[in-house]
Amino acid sequence: MDSALIREASGGAYSHVGMVVATEPRVLIVHATTDDDPQHPDQVLLSTLADFLHPPRAQHFAIARPGFLDAALRAQIAQDLRTQLGKPFLLDARDLPHRYCTSLLAEAIGRHAPAFAPVWTRLDLPLFHGDYLLPRAFAEYPGLEWIYRQ
Repeated sequence: MDSALIREASGGAYSHVGMVVATEPRVLIVHATTDDDPQHPDQVLLSTLADFLHPPRAQHFAIARPGFLDAALRAQIAQDLRTQLGKPFLLDARDLPHRYCTSLLAEAIGRHAPAFAPVWTRLDLPLFHGDYLLPRAFAEYPGLEWIYRQ
């Protein structure tokens, strides 16, 4: 789904999410995307923060900490996400096989924190019918601690 369409469908400011999985020696982010890396299209990527926030891709961004997860759980989830690297990007409804930015994170978090339950959104658009997990579900999730917003 195009970034503008995602923002419009969700009514939110953001169209993509990823999770910081390392901070040393540099910040690295796991995310599922279509074309952020032309050498590795349509898959789960490990990107530097600079690549993730590259201006043509990110007009607005925010950094948040899931306060509902302790450091040990965050480390387990980060390791879990690293096992997904290279797996295909699949933008489909909840009842079909899927792996896109928000579903990738939600399922990894849910495996380690079963109470995590972001709200899925019902879409009825020309190419998208069914329940999708939009970035707004993360932005509005209780216990999210905003560190920075632009």
